Amino acid sequence: MKLQGQLSYSGLLLLKMSLLQTWYGLSYYEVEDRVNDSISFSYFCRLHIDQVAADYSTLSRFRSIMTNANSYKPLFKEINRQLESHQIIEVIA
Repeated sequence: MKLQGQLSYSGLLLLKMSLLQTWYGLSYYEVEDRVNDSISFSYFCRLHIDQVAADYSTLSRFRSIMTNANSYKPLFKEINRQLESHQIIEVIA
């Protein structure tokens, strides 16, 4: 995703950051900081040590685009369904 004059980030990176944000209840600022600071978060996003995570405004716009296209919730539900089916997470109703 490339926004006027900004670095280009892959949709997969932005989706993974959005998942981390949701799973850990983080704000846009917090997930940006965590991905840049935490080895496990950056590893999940497949960022190398010299790469920087997408900034909070890029992540916010990405999520808005996904939500407006009615893509975010179905995709998130499918990911959680697969994680639950492999007994990686337990969904509490």
